[in-house]
Order: sequence, then C-alpha cells, then structure tokens
Amino acid sequence: MLKNKSVFIFLCCFLFIYGKAYANEINILCDGKNDVSGKLSNLGDVNINFTEGTCIFSQPLVINSNVSLNGAGNNKTILKAPGNLPHDISFISLGNNESTKPVRDVSIHNLTLYGQNEEFGFSEHNHLLSLKGAENATISNNRFLAFQGDAIYIGRAKVKNKNIQIKNNYFDGLNYKNRNAISIITGGDIDIESNYFYRTTMRNMPGAIDLEPNNGSQHFIQRVNIKNNKFLSIGGKAAIVVSIRHIYNTKINNITIVDNKIYNTKRGVYVYAKNQNSSSMPHDFNISNNRIIGANIRPLLVCNIQKVKVASKDVDFNSYCPLTQRALSLMN
Repeated sequence: MLKNKSVFIFLCCFLFIYGKAYANEINILCDGKNDVSGKLSNLGDVNINFTEGTCIFSQPLVINSNVSLNGAGNNKTILKAPGNLPHDISFISLGNNESTKPVRDVSIHNLTLYGQNEEFGFSEHNHLLSLKGAENATISNNRFLAFQGDAIYIGRAKVKNKNIQIKNNYFDGLNYKNRNAISIITGGDIDIESNYFYRTTMRNMPGAIDLEPNNGSQHFIQRVNIKNNKFLSIGGKAAIVVSIRHIYNTKINNITIVDNKIYNTKRGVYVYAKNQNSSSMPHDFNISNNRIIGANIRPLLVCNIQKVKVASKDVDFNSYCPLTQRALSLMN
C-alpha cells in the first residue's frame, strides 16, 4: 500500500513539474526526402518529436485531443505542406465544421510550417493550421511561412473554440500571396501576444489579423487580447481588422488591442461594423498605446462600436462612417 502511494505521489510530482503525460510518443526523422504522412494519421494522446531538418508531407495532418507537436529548436524543423490541396483543406487541422466534441489540450512548439504560395500562389481557403472546435490550444515559438490562405484559421464548428494561446510566433507571407496571418471567425478567450508579422495579405484581403464573425447566433468573438505584437509591411486593409458585416445575429465584444507596434501599412487598426441599434452594437473595445508609423491612409478608424477606450489622438470616426453611424461613446 505504501509503495503504491509513493508511486502515485511521484507521478503527480512528475506531471506538476514536467507537464502532461501522453499515452504514446513518436519520434519522426525529417530527412527532406521521405514522406512522413503515413506515420502521422489521425493522431490522439501522443507526444510527437520531429528531428532537425525538413519533413515532407503528401497528405494533410489531422489532430485529435491530447497531442503535442515539437520541433528540434528555433528554425531547425520544417514541416512542408502538401501542394495543391483541395478546396477548404488545411495542412494541419484540429477539428472540422461538423465537430461535436472539442479537440482539447493541443500544443505546437518550435516548428516551421512552410506553405506553397511560391509554387501554387494564392488560395483563400487553404490554411496552414485550422482550429474548429479547439479548446486549450497553445501555439508558440513557431514560424509560419508562405501560407496560401491563412497561417492560422479559427473557424466554425458545432462546439466552441476557447482558451487559445498564440504567442512568440513569426509570420511571413513572403510575397503577399495570402489572405491573413490569423483569422478569427468564432471563438473566445484568445490571446495573440508577442508575435511578429511581416509581408502578409493581398491588397484586397483584410490584414495580418482579422476578426470577422460570419452570420448566425453560433458565431461569436469575445475576450480577444491582441497585445505587444509587431507588424511590418502588411498588405490588405490594415494590420489589425475587426469587421462586423452581419448584424443582430452575431456577438463581438471585449476586444483588447494594446501595446502593438505597426509600421508601413495602409491603416494601423480598422474597426468597422454595419449601422445598427445600440442593443446589438459591438461593445467594450480597448485600443490603447499602439505605435503606428507610416500608415498610408490613417492610423486608426473606428465605426459603430459602443464603449470604446481609445488612447490616441489619431482616431478617425468620420471617414467612411456617416455622423449618424459613429461610435456611441468614446472614453479616453
């Protein structure tokens, strides 16, 4: 009895100090020649370690709950996305549109996800990483390069996306033949912090970060923190875009955009909602202490948002926003 108790205490201490334990562990050799797709199909409850080098994939990667993907270190492990994927198929997927159970407890660290926009160009709905019904996901210290659609897409499912951490990553579209670095269609409690965004987004697409709920009551964006990121030479409408095109049936509130550095974009921050009554208007935005330099049109535009805290003299409430459609309250 004492021995079993000691083993139990040891395991508890081990998990507390070193983190989660997994049922399986897989080590993958990235030799730049052999396709590793067959070794990594429909994964769950596993810790996967990729060696230094380039891993070749001919098929997309589907992730289930309790999975950790780990590279060999900073800039050392490249996962090369398959070319010419079918419409709306992502390189790595956590859940899908029909998910009824969340994909929980997934971490992705120290990897370079390399897309195919240099060879195949722009493809709006082919993303490097797709989260649909993800819960407790951590994405940190990765590089996202050459994405055709989005680098990270947080989209709709029958269960909610929540508790997602996106921190200390590097996003480089290479040639602007992509949509957004990060798109959020629906989700809550999402932190986007201390990332670097460079050369992303076609001119007719939103921007590096796009918060844009689709129509329907199941689509919501709440408690999103965009903090301490750096943006350089971003295409599209703005570095950070919040676009609410569908009124009444969607909810978007408690959005924080603070301490970001934005250089050489069309606009720094663009927040726009269709005209609507005060009861359904997006609310509780904090847009403060952002350094915006070299905006071609204007640093900051806000339209039809209620309860906005803006610590900037450069805010523009009038352009493309008639006086009858201005934000209801501005609290400095």
